[in-house]
Order: sequence, then C-alpha cells, then structure tokens
Amino acid sequence: MTAPKIALISNPLSERNRAGMADIEACLAGRRGIEHIRFEPGMDLRAVLAGLAARECGLLILNSGDGLVHGVLGALFLGAAFERPPPLALLPRGMTNMTAADVGLGGRDAGTLARLLDIAARDDVERHLVRRRVLKVDYDPALPGERGMFFGAAGIYDGIHLCTGNIHTRGLTGSWASTATLFTVLGRALLRGVEAIGIGGAEIGVTVDGEFEGSRPRAMVLATTLDRMVLSSRPFWNNGGGPIHFTVVDHPAVGLVRHSRQLLYGGRTRDLPDPPFRSTAAGRLELRFDTPFTIDGEFFRAAPGAPVVITAAEQVQYVKLRR
Repeated sequence: MTAPKIALISNPLSERNRAGMADIEACLAGRRGIEHIRFEPGMDLRAVLAGLAARECGLLILNSGDGLVHGVLGALFLGAAFERPPPLALLPRGMTNMTAADVGLGGRDAGTLARLLDIAARDDVERHLVRRRVLKVDYDPALPGERGMFFGAAGIYDGIHLCTGNIHTRGLTGSWASTATLFTVLGRALLRGVEAIGIGGAEIGVTVDGEFEGSRPRAMVLATTLDRMVLSSRPFWNNGGGPIHFTVVDHPAVGLVRHSRQLLYGGRTRDLPDPPFRSTAAGRLELRFDTPFTIDGEFFRAAPGAPVVITAAEQVQYVKLRR
C-alpha cells in the first residue's frame, strides 16, 4: 500500500511557535512528500484545502492551537473540497488546545511529529484513528453555520475572558492556565459565595430535541462532542442517545464547590442535585439568549431574535497517539 500524502499547516503566531519553528523544520528536513504551509492572518483556508484536495492530501497535520483547528473544520465542511475529509493530526502548540486534549498527538514537540511521520511512512495511521462528530452552530440566518468541537455560553464564555484577560497575562498558558482559572472560580465561590464569583447569570432558554426546558439565569452552558476536555475533565453525564454532550448549570450554582469534583470527574451517572446541575445527550439544541458565546475559543453573538441551533450530523477522523 502507498503511504498517504501529507500536508502540515503551521501557525507561526501560535504560543509555542512564536520563538521560531526550527525544531519543526529540522524534523521535516530530509523527509520527502510533505507539504509545509505557514498560515498567515487572512489566509483563505477554503482555497488552501481545495489545493490540498487537488493534490490528493491524505493526512493533514495542524501545528497550532484551537483557533486554527476551528478554522480548518469550517473550511473542510463549508468548502467541501474533499469528497471525504482527510484525517486530522493535532500538534498542540497554541495558547489553548481543548480539542487536542481529547484527540491530539499526546505531545507537542518535534519528537511527537517525527513519531507521527514514521507511522505514516509505514502506512499505519488507520489503527490510530478516532472519530468525533463535529458541532454545527447556526446563529444568524445570513451566515453559514460555524463548525467546531466545543460550544460554551454564560459562565463558560466569562471564564474564557477571565483566563485570557487575567491568567494568560501572568504568563500561564495551556493546562496551567486552565488550572488557575478553575481554582480562581472555585476560590471566589468559597470565599464570596456562588452569587459573587463574577461569571454566569445570563438568561438562556433551552430546548433539547424539541422539548422546551424553560428560560432562566444560567451559570454555565456547554455542548461538545469531545470525550474529554482540559485537565482530563468530563463535565457531562447521562450520555446515552444523541451525539452531543450537553450540560447546563442554573444560576446561582448552589453547591458548586461541594460538588465540583463530581461535576468534573464523576462517572456516567452522578448523584448531583437537579436543579441546578443537569446533563444529557442530545441530537439538536435550540438556545435563546442575547449574550456572546464561544466556539472553540472564538467569540460570536446571535443575530437579533435568532436562536442558536446546535446539531452534529458531520464527523471527522483524528489521529490520536498515546504516550
């Protein structure tokens, strides 16, 4: 059998690439048949992928963080250049790497890249593939739906702002930043009370698979098709049925500190009070609110009067390596 044609898209502005990519270039030196593309702001990813499809790319490596992964997912499904999207391999070198925490290569150095390329040279990629559904988020009738792996609103959006505004500016990135953000929120809840932690509280109407579940203040709303998130957490349970893990926490999140371990790391069924904690599997979500939300760390806002509709009919394969 013939090894797949490989393309590597690198974002030089990603956190761990800013000092240069000499280690990546050295890894590629002497290896034939690997196309290296340096992403630049404003680059038309649909055109890039159309070119790769024409050249029969069979493995696409992303040396970046969540931002480029989000952009490539959108370009793959909106551009539809590939009859079948090639497997994606995520080398997590960004400020945040949520998707790679679940379906990444298990490392971010040149040695990890070399290991992947050796596997591809042996045409042994297939046994390392995992499938994940891709979220499609429609929020504006005038725009095509955004694709991504993670959606968050209310406290999730606020928490990302806390992380980027206060935590990253102190030099903490990746899992360290996520840890610092988590302990900041829990510390505020413990010392000041859950109503004074400074996140959440947006009024959000929720409809799950056609069943309206009410509109009330929410501390946190998240939807994802990932199996694990940052810090190896699994803040979702009752996972039978639809492909979307959906968790909502009402505001105020009474018992947040007491139940935080079970909320993040419990099993498929959890002894959590409902309300304020609820999690389910869904095929279609419809949310109504007028505050911003996040998809893979990028920020959006629904058109006036438009609902946010989340589905997950499409899927992509990732190369997942274990250390």
